[in-house]
Amino acid sequence: MCFWNCVGHFLMGKYAHPHCSASVLEAEAIALLAAINTTISLGYHNVMFETDSKSLADAINSSSSFPNELEELLVQCRALGYQLQLCSVIHSEASKYGRT
Repeated sequence: MCFWNCVGHFLMGKYAHPHCSASVLEAEAIALLAAINTTISLGYHNVMFETDSKSLADAINSSSSFPNELEELLVQCRALGYQLQLCSVIHSEASKYGRT
């Protein structure tokens, strides 16, 4: 995960390798959950999370039900997101290639 400020300056990056077998969408949700936890621990309050996974952005912004493991992760992400003053999750093609 990478953190940029509102004018696009890089603040920090963090890498973690998950040690579990999960679907691609579950792995994306695990990474989002980690990013939200990191955001809260750093004291940030107004945050936009970008993902290259349109499926994750649609799932987190939806009220639809998903398979058990994924649903549990989405519920955790949403609950933590409510702790932030402003929190949004968007799909961005640019996330796939990194920022320039």
